[in-house]
Amino acid sequence: AGKTLIAMSGYASGTQSHSYFPTSQGSVPFSTAKGSSTSDAPSANSLAGVGIFFQQDAETNEVFVKTIVHGGSAERSGVIRVNDVVVRVDHESVEGQLLSSLRSRILGPQGSSVTLGFRRKEGLETTYYDVPLVRGSPEYFDSLKASQPLQDEIERLRRANSQLESQRARDAAELQRYRSHMEQQREEFDRKYLAMDEALSAKEQEVARLGGEVARLMAHRREAEAIRGDLDQLKATYKDDHRLMDEKEAMRNQFVEELKKKHDEEKARLEGAIKRHEIEAAAQRRERVEGELRENR
Repeated sequence: AGKTLIAMSGYASGTQSHSYFPTSQGSVPFSTAKGSSTSDAPSANSLAGVGIFFQQDAETNEVFVKTIVHGGSAERSGVIRVNDVVVRVDHESVEGQLLSSLRSRILGPQGSSVTLGFRRKEGLETTYYDVPLVRGSPEYFDSLKASQPLQDEIERLRRANSQLESQRARDAAELQRYRSHMEQQREEFDRKYLAMDEALSAKEQEVARLGGEVARLMAHRREAEAIRGDLDQLKATYKDDHRLMDEKEAMRNQFVEELKKKHDEEKARLEGAIKRHEIEAAAQRRERVEGELRENR
């Protein structure tokens, strides 16, 4: 098809089959057969892959799945297919990168995890997916299977411990929530108590002020009652004086009437006396005239 392909084994372990990758620049081995002394990969005991042989299209630079190793992590996942194109390693895009760069990203300590993202084209439909994989050879997974009961027990204990830790975290969170709630309640109580104390103090001050007002009013009342008593006494005295004045006026009027009566009586007496004197004088004059007349005869 006119394409130059570069291949990379998913393993760096010396127990895997070898593969060579023809390029226009020559052959570059990424993994070798057991006992081979020609390899530029790191130590076989330190690094492992995920059970995939990759190839890179020299024209598009797409790295795709060429072969899936039986018993490896990729086959055990049941998801990855031949010709799926690698687009992400641990959620970071690797599109357009060289196979050698991907190799350093995919290989790692046996038993460690790596997440690969793939693009799959089926007809006109293109889908993307991520697969978490455990690095290791088929023999590694077989050994894991042999020690599975122990691993299961360890996993059970881990889950139990995780549950205990989760419960402890929940209990701690609940305790913290309870403490926060109690602190809020205490602060609210303190605020309410302070408000009540301030209100009580204000009430006590108001009661004291009202007590002072009552005392002043009582003093004013006593003073008013004393003044009223004085006024009543003055009124009684005035009534007595008025009665005495009325009595004096009556006595004066009676005295005046008596004086008037006496005056009238005296006047009448005097007038009578005067009239008698006048009569007597007239009689005397008449007698004198008559006497003179007799003498003159």
